Amino acid sequence: MRNQGFAARYQSNCCVLVRVLVLIDIISTNPTLGIKLEKVPLPPAQSLTPEEMERVWSALELLGETKQRDTALVHILSHGLRAGEVVQLNVGSFDSKLLFLPDTKTNEPRLVPLRKESREVLAEYLRSREERSDTKLI
Repeated sequence: MRNQGFAARYQSNCCVLVRVLVLIDIISTNPTLGIKLEKVPLPPAQSLTPEEMERVWSALELLGETKQRDTALVHILSHGLRAGEVVQLNVGSFDSKLLFLPDTKTNEPRLVPLRKESREVLAEYLRSREERSDTKLI
């Protein structure tokens, strides 16, 4: 599988190089126009095992000043959000039960229901931040 990915990238890079050579008039025609590039499937997503997640939760207990924020962040991430979705969250994204994601990978907004424990952790984190008047969720 790894060699397939390398071969596909190599083929794609060669086609790009030839297009540039045509563009700057080094060659007159593009001999790669009829080539169909191989589509290499993405590897499956990898989830953390229960043991690995237990180590994450244990590590959070060792944190100092950022413990509450980092715990809320891990709770949010444990619901399958992408990093790009998390950084776009703000206080208005959370309605005490759901997270609203207006801009996702598929360009479709979505609602993410949170487990009870995650709702409680996030609500407590936001209460502690109210005095700071910060509009970012994390």
